[in-house]
Amino acid sequence: MIGVRVVGDGKRSLLDLLREAGAVSPAATLCGGSGSCGRCRVYVSGVGDQRPDSERVTQLACALFPVGPVDVELGPELSAGTAFSALDAFKPLPAFATGSLSGFGVACDLGTTTLAFALVDRLTGRVLAVSSRLNSQRAYGADVVSRLSAAEAGSLDELARLARADIASGVADLLSRAGASPRDVSAVAVAANTAMVHLLLSLPVAGLARAPFAPETLDLEVRPSADLLPASGLDCPVSVLPGVSSYLGGDLVGGMAAYGFPSGKGSELYLDLGTNGEMALASGGDLVAASVAMGPAFEGGRVSAGTGGVPGAVSSVRVVGSRFAYERIPGELASANSLAVDGVSGLTGSALVDLLAASLSLGLVAPDGSLAPACADSGIMLDPSLPIRLTAADVRELQLAKAAVRAGIETLAIELGVDASDISRIYIAGGFGSWMDVSSARAIGLLPSSPRAEVVRLGNAALAGAVRFLSDPAMGGLLARASSARPVELADRGEFARLFIDSMSFR
Repeated sequence: MIGVRVVGDGKRSLLDLLREAGAVSPAATLCGGSGSCGRCRVYVSGVGDQRPDSERVTQLACALFPVGPVDVELGPELSAGTAFSALDAFKPLPAFATGSLSGFGVACDLGTTTLAFALVDRLTGRVLAVSSRLNSQRAYGADVVSRLSAAEAGSLDELARLARADIASGVADLLSRAGASPRDVSAVAVAANTAMVHLLLSLPVAGLARAPFAPETLDLEVRPSADLLPASGLDCPVSVLPGVSSYLGGDLVGGMAAYGFPSGKGSELYLDLGTNGEMALASGGDLVAASVAMGPAFEGGRVSAGTGGVPGAVSSVRVVGSRFAYERIPGELASANSLAVDGVSGLTGSALVDLLAASLSLGLVAPDGSLAPACADSGIMLDPSLPIRLTAADVRELQLAKAAVRAGIETLAIELGVDASDISRIYIAGGFGSWMDVSSARAIGLLPSSPRAEVVRLGNAALAGAVRFLSDPAMGGLLARASSARPVELADRGEFARLFIDSMSFR
């Protein structure tokens, strides 16, 4: 357990106080503090006059509004030190020709929850150092919608200041690791979703918050570091990668461009799977893109057995005979004989997909998502000795997320007049996609059943996009191609609703 002391004013939740103190991980905020995921459970004592100091009780941090000092004990799911890092999925780029660029570059993936950084030798394209940190804007809400509301209510400049301060801190950390100085940096590149771009540049957000969803900019934005990052000591341009629409930003475009998507070879699919599923499909010289709301199910949110990528968590599941076999994330909190660590245990998103696929193969889950009579009430047990069960409600959450992604893919295929089963290559970006077993994903219908398709795992493609931008002169043309994707508003497509219903089936 990790101990933290905070002081409450009765107006802010304990979860907000822990966020402000930088003590909680992204895994604590999957439901945005609504209480629906139940994953911000902590031990507290000394809650002002509400409880005796000696009484130690379990609380949901989002539901407690303390007055005065509070001593809090955090389990591994909430500890910032054990959370999955955006850098865990960062993979080297394919070889590309560099020009006569000089100096160091700082690449930044400005995510809603986490910022990831890389220091790049601009001449060789070699990454010299990496780091990551939590996004300080989380004090205004875990999700983009909350932050846009706060920006409209008058906090836009403060949100921009927090993002810029985070980037400046990331730059300082990188330079310290590499033994370099701000004078050595000749360029900075930032990849971010469209909302985060607006919050970084302090642009009006009204166009993002309501129809017709018209962003202030989708262009490549270049600002002097003296204006954008005055505390960094840098004297160089800061480039913010272009986007496609309000829901398809520079993180998607940068990732596509970094890996040369589309290559022009057959029908190709690009997927970035997180709380939102962003996707692009290319065929016959045409390129379309869309975004679907997946929810946090594949990140362990709103699933009773779900968890983040913490030590001891189940990371993969398979069938051996008629039983489940599983592997866990190693670490100091994972014991050899018990999965439970101080009462915390669960399955990562990749393990949830595995367990669902395995349960389908054993007949424990029917194609319509219902559980077999033998486990309908109790849920599907991973191991009788462990407190992990996949309930009917859990299957439903996974079913909804899976249906959204698959319906989006099928809608884009219809848009281009191709069959999803004929896709020849699938690029998968993002942390969840980096660990997901492709055969399990196909078994539950998350990915098209295209056995000839080559699957390419990209990891943190947004950061890779910023890295390549800094050292490859050809990146300008690649970005222009990727950002030219034609956005498809799925809500306006009648076939999407039909395909969503059809995709609910695990067939």
